[in-house]
Amino acid sequence: MRLLPPLAPRRSVLVTLLLALGGCLGDVSEPDLAPPARTLNAPLGWQQAGTAGTAEFSRPYVVGVDYSTPRRGGAAAYVAQTRPVTSSEFGGLSQSVSAIPYRGLRVRWRMWLRPIQVTGWAGAWLRVDGFGRILAFDNMATRAVRGTADWTEAEVVVDIPDSAMVLTVGTLLTGAGELLIDDAALEIVGADVPVTDQLAGVAPSDRPAAPAVGIPSATVLVNLDFEGSSTTTTNASAMAWLARTTSPFRTAEPGGDDTDLAPLGTMLDAARLVALGESTHGTREFFQLKHRVFEYLVRHKGFTHFAIEGSWAEANEIDHYVRTGEGDARRLLSRLGFWTWNTEEVLALIEWMRAWNTTASPSQQVRFLGFDMQFASLPADTVDAFVTRAMPTSADSVRAWLECLRPFRRIDGSTPRPMTEYLALGAAARTACRADLARIAALLETYSGTESAANVQQSARVLQQWERVASATSTRVTVERGLAMADNVSWLRSQTPSGAGIMLWAHNGHVSTRAPWMGNHLRERYGDDYRAVGLLFGSGSFTAQAIPIGTGLRTFSATITPPGSMEAAFRQVGGSHLLFDARQLRQPGNADGIPFRGPVTLRYIGSAYNPSAELTNFGVRQLPDHYDHLLFIRETTASRTLPFVN
Repeated sequence: MRLLPPLAPRRSVLVTLLLALGGCLGDVSEPDLAPPARTLNAPLGWQQAGTAGTAEFSRPYVVGVDYSTPRRGGAAAYVAQTRPVTSSEFGGLSQSVSAIPYRGLRVRWRMWLRPIQVTGWAGAWLRVDGFGRILAFDNMATRAVRGTADWTEAEVVVDIPDSAMVLTVGTLLTGAGELLIDDAALEIVGADVPVTDQLAGVAPSDRPAAPAVGIPSATVLVNLDFEGSSTTTTNASAMAWLARTTSPFRTAEPGGDDTDLAPLGTMLDAARLVALGESTHGTREFFQLKHRVFEYLVRHKGFTHFAIEGSWAEANEIDHYVRTGEGDARRLLSRLGFWTWNTEEVLALIEWMRAWNTTASPSQQVRFLGFDMQFASLPADTVDAFVTRAMPTSADSVRAWLECLRPFRRIDGSTPRPMTEYLALGAAARTACRADLARIAALLETYSGTESAANVQQSARVLQQWERVASATSTRVTVERGLAMADNVSWLRSQTPSGAGIMLWAHNGHVSTRAPWMGNHLRERYGDDYRAVGLLFGSGSFTAQAIPIGTGLRTFSATITPPGSMEAAFRQVGGSHLLFDARQLRQPGNADGIPFRGPVTLRYIGSAYNPSAELTNFGVRQLPDHYDHLLFIRETTASRTLPFVN
């Protein structure tokens, strides 16, 4: 593997090049060298990188904006040689952002390059820094652009490690000649795109040291087309486009006139599987808005089914209350087992559903369902009771096969052990348990009696899902859980009347249409009939578990809205409640909206929160590859949690 061109001294120039590409700053004061229709300073948002001038020699390269020969639009960037150069000198452009939101992602840095009489080589480059070490790097040294050519696409692809702190990108030129640059992009890509990281095979201890620099506050690269915009929030044409294509709505509170939600109804059109996300699990207005949207879908779109990111079996008990009025809604909500949903807001939704059913016709009756699989106790009880009643000759075998789950069941009033302790059983015990649960599922599939077996067969499948997720490594949990939840949604859909509408309630992450999330599976299975709706907020408070976990629930406040984020853009649009159809970004003729395609920063807070690391709660997404629609609330408050009752 060769990190540098053959002409370069290996060790000294490698370290010099890697470090210098972090951003040597300074403007050039040589106006007589500038060609017509060019500026002589770095494009807005960019820094000049490369070899600096000295007392004896001027800077070997100049950079600026070229207005005469862009690839498209009105401007491109350029790097041009100004004097004879040595083999170790180079020039370029760079900018840095925080790598924290990109952790765990594979990213591609690409740009269009046009070399003009380049005698050395040129390319795109990307560097990822951690504490003290460079973690990833590629400068296209082995596949460089040379000579004179028309516009050529160049790219580098690396994985961003979990310890990454700074992400720096740019372009470079060595030797004589000049280089034009246009239409750059930082994209999140899948595992099918191969990495080009030149440090992939280098031991961490042998990698060059990273420069001691602070972590940038910005999380989104800017001015990638060199047209002069600094961020999406200050690009006047982009903001004007967003304002034109964003619709206000009146309130998040359910009840009352709902004509203001008509634009949302138009966006959803005939879709029958609509998933509403949330950027925190503890925001009152998110919960109220989901309630309000469900009411709208029931009244105007004929929706009849609601399903939440809660365990399937326990949700069935709430469904029984919603349909019959039997039981205590407050107690049944507690039995669902999630502090996130044990709130005044969710209880109000359940009570509205019950009230609706008291007057609705049979075809308009609503249902309360769940699609998660985090508890094993009730599904196991359901299997045990069914086999004892309907398949008594198999009862002893099934009880023996369920024995591996005993610590995780509520038996004779015992408190179930948490799913996270299942790994402690050891690989052999878990393999045997998985085989026993498969035997139960296979046995139930053979049932041919008169009693309906659909629910108990689903209980067996949920137990298998529970075991797979409980056995998964930390990197596989999201994959296994996303598939399990999607399978459960598909099962629920198969049990509903043809054409029935289902609204899903989950976190923004789960509803996303990108792998490995639940929404990705649902989009692949149902196409445009599945819609992912992300919920965002500008500022306010929310409920979350304090980190370290176990120190209790607290109310936190969001204090950061990064420039270039969708939250910042919606705040600039103005208005307290906004909805946006992200599918517009796929349509041709929306050039002004390009900055919002992404990567764009979005807030992601789950059930736990560390206020000293708020920046880590922002993720980078490509719109509309993740969400079809967005709902935005400018100011929010914390959800109102309820005490658990027996």
